[in-house]
Amino acid sequence: MTAALPAQPSTDRKPTPLWVRLLPYMGLFVLALVLWLPFGFRVTGVYEEWTLNDIAETETPAFFITPSWATLSLNSSRPLQMFFFAASYALDHNSHTFYNVFVMLFFFGKAVVVYWLVLQFLPEHKLLGFVAGILYMIYPADIGTFTLRTIHIHSAVLAYLLAVYLLIGYRLRQGRGRWWALAGAAVFLLASLWQYQVALPAALVTPLVMLYFGRPNRSFSWACGVWYGVLAFFAGYTLWANQNAIVETYEGTRYGSVALLSVENIRGMVEALFTAYGRQINGWVQAVAKWDYVPVYAPYLLAGLVVTAAVGIILVSRQREKAAQVAWWRYGLLFIVGLLLFPVGMAVYLPLPTYRLQEFRIYYLATLGSALALASGLYLISRVFKRYRELAFLILALPFVWLVVLRALEMHQRYVNFSLVQQSLLQQTVEQAPQIARDTVVVVVDESADQKIDNENVFAFMTIYPLALHYLYDDWNFDAQYCPAEGKSSRGTTCTFEPDGLNIREAQYYEGVYLRERDEILSYDRILLYRYTSDGQLALLSPAEAEAAFGISGYDPQARITGETPPFRTSTLFSCVPALSCYQDKPIVPRSSFDLPDAGEIGTGWRAPEPSGQGEVYRWSVNTTSTVTVDLSDSSDLTVAFKAVSALDPTLLDSLRLTVNGQDIPLAYTAPDAITRLYTATIPRDVLVGQSPRTALTFTVDRLIPVPDAPDVLLGWALYGLRVRGGS
Repeated sequence: MTAALPAQPSTDRKPTPLWVRLLPYMGLFVLALVLWLPFGFRVTGVYEEWTLNDIAETETPAFFITPSWATLSLNSSRPLQMFFFAASYALDHNSHTFYNVFVMLFFFGKAVVVYWLVLQFLPEHKLLGFVAGILYMIYPADIGTFTLRTIHIHSAVLAYLLAVYLLIGYRLRQGRGRWWALAGAAVFLLASLWQYQVALPAALVTPLVMLYFGRPNRSFSWACGVWYGVLAFFAGYTLWANQNAIVETYEGTRYGSVALLSVENIRGMVEALFTAYGRQINGWVQAVAKWDYVPVYAPYLLAGLVVTAAVGIILVSRQREKAAQVAWWRYGLLFIVGLLLFPVGMAVYLPLPTYRLQEFRIYYLATLGSALALASGLYLISRVFKRYRELAFLILALPFVWLVVLRALEMHQRYVNFSLVQQSLLQQTVEQAPQIARDTVVVVVDESADQKIDNENVFAFMTIYPLALHYLYDDWNFDAQYCPAEGKSSRGTTCTFEPDGLNIREAQYYEGVYLRERDEILSYDRILLYRYTSDGQLALLSPAEAEAAFGISGYDPQARITGETPPFRTSTLFSCVPALSCYQDKPIVPRSSFDLPDAGEIGTGWRAPEPSGQGEVYRWSVNTTSTVTVDLSDSSDLTVAFKAVSALDPTLLDSLRLTVNGQDIPLAYTAPDAITRLYTATIPRDVLVGQSPRTALTFTVDRLIPVPDAPDVLLGWALYGLRVRGGS
């Protein structure tokens, strides 16, 4: 394992043509591009992108964050975290185009560097490197791969991979160039850690990689000294930033309250790690489950498969003989390294109970291990063939490429849909009020049955809708407010139409932080009152409509609209007009059997899934109305069974109702204990016939309950699983 591998190909062959050397890069770029072709590059962000644009417009673009920066002091231990957010804004003030461009380029860049790294360890294995790059680029495990709000994590991972590649380059090179490689490794390592510390645990052990290429010597010592010197500088800067920040930094807020070495926390980390390994396999199961999307994305899937196959066949035809001379154990070693790299890649999240069981953005580096293990595993299998081994490997890999592209397009579509809902809100707001008077408050009353816009990925539960309007109108002299329908509560927000004005009570609590606290009455002559309905329409109410709906007077919307010329950014910001015309819902596949998945979105009005510690997963309801969406067959009566727990107030379940297509469905239950009920119900076929198969199982309760330790957090009941079965 300490003998250096030959780095140069045999000289008895003609030099490889330039186009062949460039072919893998062209293939990887086309595959990255395919992931954006159905959607374009003007998809808007859904969360921090709006906040960072607002900071760029009202303060300055956040290329480097200092502890004294009041707005971003929380991030000051990561001074480059917002660099590419700022760069995206600087390159185009009027759209989110460069957010998309940068993320796509980072996808491509990560795949390219993985290709290079494989060739460092296994020279001449271009096909293996090419496949590993594809699998890592879009491995189907993390549900947040395509959200634009994590651009800094993609960039941090790419910078770390470049640092590793250059460190190995220093180890293998001779002459002055090697010192430039070492300097580059130091720069990229610091750039990675100053954006996001996802690679910090991996960085602590990275110099051990050099032992693969030879015994420790003076160059090894120099490399370790520079590498760990960068880590020491990073640690010192982080401590300084924490001591000088205006508010406690992320590291303090996340790790300061966790008993890292407690038995309970260690047990939780081990359980989370096993869960995470399982998700690396389950990701492929989920990809197969998305087969219904094949007709939707067929041209792009075919393009990805053809490009992979074409590049692969050319690489196979030009494979050097030396590839066949490598001992099989080196492939086994790559497989083992992949398995071990996975936990290291997510280690920064493991100590944190609120993060380690998530599926969102915690696998960005860890899936490199998954991709290497899968690619090397397939390569080992192909070694059982005596002839055409490379071709056998390509044939084994192609189904995985098909599935990974299918899953990636579906995940990308998910975030595009959130963006389109946002864009639709903005478009409809500005169409009916092209210019807004100073001191106006735009109020959106959500009367939709599914409360689709009350979602983390739609303006962060609508909390940053005002910032998006400010950006669109290029005007900071008005405000906006989301209101659940009167009589309902959404995450601590209630709106009541009183004789003297609209009473807004708000205490939004998220991950230990109060996003807003408010108890205010808005006079009706200040507001523009919009109603949002289940069909996605946002309608500005007239005085007569407002009086009929809410019994109010003094409301005069025309007095708050000061012009008919729409703002400039209506022509630059949107990816689709009207936005919802591009909305691609999941294909409808009616079924008479359904089991609630443990992960992912199931409908509206629920918190993220949480493990019970007893092998079950539950979701808290956060609205008085919550839905589970499923495509139901109308061929027979259907039986619904689910488990409900109300630990906060057992009497809450007395008010639980189920409706389907507007019809009440009687519930029967047994109660194994004081807080648990096992419900069953029958949905008659008549309720389903003539309706869309896409059905919302709508659950309602009459109130939400304050959490004792956080009284401004309101929860309802916990759903512990649900299944639907057809009649005999």
